[in-house]
Amino acid sequence: MVRVIISLLAILISFHSYALTKVSASVDKNPVMINESLILTVTADDDIDRNALDTSALLADFIVGRTSVNSQTSMVNFNTTRTTTWNTVLIPRQSGELYIPAFDIDGVKTQVIKLDVLAANKSA
Repeated sequence: MVRVIISLLAILISFHSYALTKVSASVDKNPVMINESLILTVTADDDIDRNALDTSALLADFIVGRTSVNSQTSMVNFNTTRTTTWNTVLIPRQSGELYIPAFDIDGVKTQVIKLDVLAANKSA
């Protein structure tokens, strides 16, 4: 009986000790041509609300497409990992240096991404 109680307490403590510690953002290509689509990927190291990513700050510089969300939980040797990943299609509205701002996911921020957008008549 004591072993069962200790096991249950260990499980409960492990659930509470796991929390969001890292959020990262990346793009699938840089530089990009004006009016060419790219994928913004934001990944959090926990199971986060699907609506936690607010892309409204991108609307001035980008056409913002649909966002897909993927949550994954895996357990290997009693070590549980959880991730939430958002993928958003972006299309730059103008050429030049554009910045994808830092996103705040449950109090943890991503880095700012500098994106070089080339005019249609230039090549990388």
